[in-house]
Amino acid sequence: VSERSRLAFPEITVGLFPDVGGSWLLNRVPARAGLFLALTGAPLSAGDAVYAGMADHFIAETQRAGVIAAVCDASWSAQAEDNHRELTALLQGFGQEAPAGPLQTHAARIKALCTHDDLADVAMAIAALEDEDPWLQTAKATLASGAPGSARLGYELQCRAKSLSLADVFRLEYVVALHCAAHGDFFEG
Repeated sequence: VSERSRLAFPEITVGLFPDVGGSWLLNRVPARAGLFLALTGAPLSAGDAVYAGMADHFIAETQRAGVIAAVCDASWSAQAEDNHRELTALLQGFGQEAPAGPLQTHAARIKALCTHDDLADVAMAIAALEDEDPWLQTAKATLASGAPGSARLGYELQCRAKSLSLADVFRLEYVVALHCAAHGDFFEG
């Protein structure tokens, strides 16, 4: 990721849920922040993407041409593991520490909001959030105006995906997506 990168799971605004493995991926975000992201569609900066485990390296946009040149000049092999090591070393050579974003800055608060045992309590905690931070206020407003069915699905899938393999999560999300396509929230979204 670079300083221009923005990642998000905005499905709550379109009557869907974080699909294509989103339920699996968001379960791995530290401090239950994946649930917050699923419910609010809050965007992640580069620093937050690295913190959340959704990116491995932060590389300044000014380094783009250098990275591409280094990738083109690298000695690649027929062995995937060797190529993985080569690419990781190459990217680490260009990488820098990513500046903390709002997800990381508000990690303790987000964890407190999302540690409740049911969706209604989590939603009420987010709705009661009093903070002037525009990122948190936008997240709160997005949950409030988002599709309630999407919030329920996002929450339930977060709960169910905890113990599933990635392949099983893909299967589960496929079935759920088919049901979403058959009902009104997704069509309206």
